[in-house]
Amino acid sequence: MKTFLRWTLLVSLVSTPVLAHHGNAAFDVGKTRELKGTVTEWIWANPHCWLKFDVTEGGKTVNWSSRPPTRPTSRRKAGAG
Repeated sequence: MKTFLRWTLLVSLVSTPVLAHHGNAAFDVGKTRELKGTVTEWIWANPHCWLKFDVTEGGKTVNWSSRPPTRPTSRRKAGAG
């Protein structure tokens, strides 16, 4: 039993950083913005995708990148099918 508890503690300590990388601190998830532009690159990477596109605003082209929702439920909430 002690061995099991030790392994459980070890696994939980080692796996904590893996769970931490799923935070949304780098994104303002409460703000939405509609943009129209030209897709320049679609990166299919496991576990996340990236959409890169150029938007022309006031005669100036701005490069944008976005991480589309990856879970089916998130895509439906975002209106992506």
